[in-house]
Amino acid sequence: MPARIHSDMSSPARSAANARSAAVADLFDALEGLLIAYQALPDEDRAQRWSGDADRITGEIARHLGTARSRLASTFAPGVCATAEVQECTGSE
Repeated sequence: MPARIHSDMSSPARSAANARSAAVADLFDALEGLLIAYQALPDEDRAQRWSGDADRITGEIARHLGTARSRLASTFAPGVCATAEVQECTGSE
């Protein structure tokens, strides 16, 4: 019986970790799309285009980051930490 209880308790944490991972993956995909589109410009056009589209580019990044942060916040699960620095996540030393 204890194994089943442990399994049931770890399921929400695993689900939250998967959802958090998916949010980050979606953020990276969106950023990659922007990078590809804007780095594909010819060198001689790049600076002018980046300057002209700076508000759009930073707005897109902010929008995707906001969406990812919202998804991360909605999937918060105590004990889910993907950083190497455990004390940062848990507050322990």
